[in-house]
Amino acid sequence: MTFIEMIDAQCDRLGLSRKEMAEKCGISPELIQYMEDPQGVQERLVVRCAAALGIKLTVFTGDEVPEPTLQEKRVALLAAARFPKIRMFLMDPACCVNPEKSVVLFGEDGMSPAERHLILELLTNALYRFCETNCSGFRFDEYLFRVHSDLFANYSREVGGMQISDEEKLALMDTARFTVFACDTMKNIAGKIVKPFAEEFEEKLANGVDDFDEDLTLPFRWDFNDEQMKLLILDAANTVTREISIASSGGK
Repeated sequence: MTFIEMIDAQCDRLGLSRKEMAEKCGISPELIQYMEDPQGVQERLVVRCAAALGIKLTVFTGDEVPEPTLQEKRVALLAAARFPKIRMFLMDPACCVNPEKSVVLFGEDGMSPAERHLILELLTNALYRFCETNCSGFRFDEYLFRVHSDLFANYSREVGGMQISDEEKLALMDTARFTVFACDTMKNIAGKIVKPFAEEFEEKLANGVDDFDEDLTLPFRWDFNDEQMKLLILDAANTVTREISIASSGGK
């Protein structure tokens, strides 16, 4: 590989022009045009450029495949994502305290456990607001109607085993029959409708619809504690308001 081919390869990888690359390496752009064969004095120039870019000499010369850049990793992550727009939303610096850490945390799964927990957190926030206001930009009426029967049936069995009077059981059942939120915890209800919610959220993001700020209680900020393997949910002042172990489904 000639010197100029080495330069061009690194320009493509790093998204730089030849002029920008020359400046980064501390050489004149004109010099690049005339360096065709990295021999003799040019070998020292190759070493200098590799050092200036902070990469191994074998990577610069093309003898070794380079470690993917952060941008390349982000592109691969988004391409592999089940919901790429949501993943982009969660990795955005406005949402994620440490975007570089999210690249490792999300991995190349279609939906990593951490990602699912974050989506569930957003959904749970939205459900609490819907429960209080009966208003949402998401189609919660539709999603909750679909799962109400199963939730009610499970709750009926639970009530049947309670050591309370028949009158009290009837009162609980009447409430649950008309209010899905009486049938289970908010966390469990969210888990039942996370798929249609994520699909609708993905569609909104893809179409540039941004009517969900109040629903999701934005701004939404998160970080990750490596030692404890916990997601940290933060408020506007970056104070931790909630911790979620990615080995469990968490709770509110």
